[in-house]
Amino acid sequence: MGRIGLALLSFLTVAHMAYAGSADPRPISRLDAIQLGVERNLGLLADRLEKERIAYGVEAAGRPFAPVLTFEVNYDDLTPPEGNSERDRSIVVSSGVDWKTQIGTELSARVNVDNHVSGQTTPDHTATLDLSVSQPLLKDAWGTSARTPLMLAELDDQIQQELFRSQLNDFIVELDQAYWNLAFAQADLKIKTRSRDRAQERYEDTRGYIQRGILADMEIYVVEENLVFFEQEMVRARESLALARRRLAELLQLQPEEVLVAAGNLDTPTTPVPTQADALATGMAANPMLRVLKLEWKRARVQRDYRENQAWPRLDLEAGLRLGGINNNASRVWSEVVKGDRPEGTLGLKFEMPLDRGPDRADVERANMQARAKQARYQEQQTRVRFGVLNLLTQLKAQTERLELSRRRRELAELKLEAEEEKYQSGISTLADVVRFQRELDEASISLRRDQMSLLTRQSKLQSLLGDLHQKVGCRLR
Repeated sequence: MGRIGLALLSFLTVAHMAYAGSADPRPISRLDAIQLGVERNLGLLADRLEKERIAYGVEAAGRPFAPVLTFEVNYDDLTPPEGNSERDRSIVVSSGVDWKTQIGTELSARVNVDNHVSGQTTPDHTATLDLSVSQPLLKDAWGTSARTPLMLAELDDQIQQELFRSQLNDFIVELDQAYWNLAFAQADLKIKTRSRDRAQERYEDTRGYIQRGILADMEIYVVEENLVFFEQEMVRARESLALARRRLAELLQLQPEEVLVAAGNLDTPTTPVPTQADALATGMAANPMLRVLKLEWKRARVQRDYRENQAWPRLDLEAGLRLGGINNNASRVWSEVVKGDRPEGTLGLKFEMPLDRGPDRADVERANMQARAKQARYQEQQTRVRFGVLNLLTQLKAQTERLELSRRRRELAELKLEAEEEKYQSGISTLADVVRFQRELDEASISLRRDQMSLLTRQSKLQSLLGDLHQKVGCRLR
């Protein structure tokens, strides 16, 4: 590459950096990025609304157990018996309260008043107080069956909360990876820029030595090739930085032109890695998807119990009490009711059974198979969580060891380069060796940053698998 090409490449580099720096940089910390992303992400907003929608279903499922007030007014105009010319007219008022309990008991209290207006057939006013109770003994009886809709709604609410927790943790992991990727891209460009500047300085020094006759002309090729190499690396580093910024801006719902700067340092101390026993205990108890499948298995068992109950015959105990009053004075008719001189009562059993039990048995078998399938899914997820936790612990341990070795490797690379430069100044080593050691230092520095980034992102994955990542970063489910 000639001097003209090198000058053109340098001009393009400066122009690109000037353009990239045209917008004001926006430093942002990791926790601030996570909080902003969680607040602004539209996918999480939709998931949060869905969670709240399902939560309202618990209250809606209680509709069958809410007392119901009824009120009815009728005007009756009856054809008189033969021989009478005056029609029987009356106003009938009826009101009452019906209530179904969560064990299937149905209670009813009703008041009926017949106010006679005209006519000869029924000149008296009448009033009744009706009390009735019905209790299923088999089908639709007790909490297992009568409360099933409410139990299913409560389980749906719990399932949706765990699903949202899983989605929240997954998004935080994605944000974390994007943030640390930006931090790595910044460090990478800084390393590449420092190496390019060092290569540029060496190129200028070598050209001066050649002009003074200290070095042969051919020596320029080594340092110029080294300079071009680092210019290429800077182009890649700038590209990676631009893409990393845009990716984080996308997750934060910001403008693509936003110049985000990761204020967090890859040298950030990592959190202590939990012991294998603690990690497994936490993961098996709090992993969101494992809890989802456990709740779905429980829901399937509730549905199976309900279908088994629905296959039973119907046997209901019914009882009723009526207190009535009759008087030609409307104001006195209620005193007749209170006296209870005309009590009427009923007590009975109602039995009902389909002659073909095949459909009911099929429903029970379907529900039982669904419960068994949910159990298998739950047990499968247990295995996944167990192996996932163990694998991440292994990776974290190995990554921690690699990070320590990477630090030592970079220290050695710096020492090697310093020693090689001293040997070169003494005429013992060649310029090509110095250039090679400079590249090795560059590779060791980048490898160290990559290992740091890998350790930080793996920690986020482990915390997400354990189900407590959102708590670690201060995000609430509500």
